Amino acid sequence: MMRKYSFSQRLALLVLALAVLGAFVVISVLWIPYRCPLRWTFGISCPGCGMTRAAMALLRLDFAGAFLAHPGIYPLVCYLAAAIFLWLRGDTKTLGSFRFWMPMALILLALWLVHGGLYLNGLAPDFVEPQAIFPRVFRFLKTVLYS
Repeated sequence: MMRKYSFSQRLALLVLALAVLGAFVVISVLWIPYRCPLRWTFGISCPGCGMTRAAMALLRLDFAGAFLAHPGIYPLVCYLAAAIFLWLRGDTKTLGSFRFWMPMALILLALWLVHGGLYLNGLAPDFVEPQAIFPRVFRFLKTVLYS
């Protein structure tokens, strides 16, 4: 049986979770070099690439920098605020529904496709990582097969 939490218990859990998450983000940004697995394996940015930089820019109140790092940061912040509101209200049915989260996933996917289109037009230089594993393997195979 699922335990029901009171509003004050939910608020305390939220503060604790945000403190742990904030500490993790700060520690990971400052001391642990993180590389996106998709970007460093296949050579293309994932839909979330740049989100950590955008969040850090928001924490510095650099709103333009946050948007440039990842334009999806503002819809994501709105979604997270709505999720926190629903969770504090105890509305876990809506919070856990596919219909609630699907628009955010579609927004991130659309932004990713736009970023890829901008790359193809020469306007987004950071979409492809030439030093990733697959691009290096393909370049190696190309030199072996065509030399």
